[in-house]
Amino acid sequence: MRDRATQLAFGGHGDPGKNAVPVLLDRLHPIRTLLWLSIAAAVTACVAATLSGGAAARTETASAQAAIVPIAASPTGRAVRVRVGIRGWRTGWRWRIYVDGRYNNFSTDPKLGLAVAVPRGRHRISVDLVAGRTRVARGTKTLTATIAATDGPVVAAAGDIACDPADPEFVSGRGEPDRCQQAATARVIGLAHPTAVLPLGDTQYQCGGSAAFSRSYGPTWGRFLAISHPVPGNADYGEDETPGFKPTCSPGPPGASYFRYFGARAGDPGRGYYSFDLGAWHLIALNSECSYAGGCGAGSPQETWLHGDLAASRGRCTLLYWHRPRFATTAPFDNASVAAFWSDAYQAKADVVLNGHAHLYARFAPVGVSGNADPDGPAQFIVGTGGRDVPKVT
Repeated sequence: MRDRATQLAFGGHGDPGKNAVPVLLDRLHPIRTLLWLSIAAAVTACVAATLSGGAAARTETASAQAAIVPIAASPTGRAVRVRVGIRGWRTGWRWRIYVDGRYNNFSTDPKLGLAVAVPRGRHRISVDLVAGRTRVARGTKTLTATIAATDGPVVAAAGDIACDPADPEFVSGRGEPDRCQQAATARVIGLAHPTAVLPLGDTQYQCGGSAAFSRSYGPTWGRFLAISHPVPGNADYGEDETPGFKPTCSPGPPGASYFRYFGARAGDPGRGYYSFDLGAWHLIALNSECSYAGGCGAGSPQETWLHGDLAASRGRCTLLYWHRPRFATTAPFDNASVAAFWSDAYQAKADVVLNGHAHLYARFAPVGVSGNADPDGPAQFIVGTGGRDVPKVT
């Protein structure tokens, strides 16, 4: 049951207290965006989420044509939101954030950025401004921020993860700047030392083949296999669109390689849904590839199981996750097929729903069954930024 004193603290843009229509609070598309959940045992601190970016090459060339002024550094869970003022900003530039002199993250927003996976304690935050590989300005001062200790486990979550090794942009696992960055996102996860990892579907493109898992997902996100709790996506069942190359598929029924790779952690291969407890939280993994799970609608085996699982839960807070989002701002990613999941989550006063499928990051205000903002509904996150690719958002 949701406690009405629950505090929500988010990293990213926008006011976490908004509940106005439209329910979309912010939408970002850096390739290495992930969602972090720091799960606290206290009900009054049910959720803490932060947004993370990726690495950039270090450079040393200076210029007097621009200036970057650090304004504020505000701790948000295990992250620090950094606000700057930039003179002479140009499209295509980015600025980098350093924690205690070590590179941490970058931002392409001219005002806001985020340092991620910051250890507890007091830290020095510094910045610089780069154009391509050229440093054009150093921060005019250093800020400080203090990260408090967290009481609960840390969870990392994202979907749409590993490129097919046959993809021309796989480049022996190095990828391109906006595609095939599964190794980069895995490195960000490693920085946080998570208690659990939630792969939100489409774990291995193009068709979830065994050889592809061995060469792409395995060497990257596979580092966290022992603490992973996945849900399947359409690519894991071999139902992604056929690309302009011959994908690395495997013989056998759809999804066989996915369930073989993850083993018992993925649930029964005939279902692909399950639940577990983590600290004070109850987590429910669902299968939105409905035809492979016996359906998703009201009265289906999966929905009947979900209704009973929610009723039996004794967790102080509840998080549900599946691949295809119920609500989205673009029609192809708005899925009425999982409406019964949302209805059950709403009735049970669940706290958070995580999805992938759309290759971007979007955070919504609490949403009711009709799709309108509703303070009694779960907060929805679309986190399809595991590394495969991120299209431009307009």
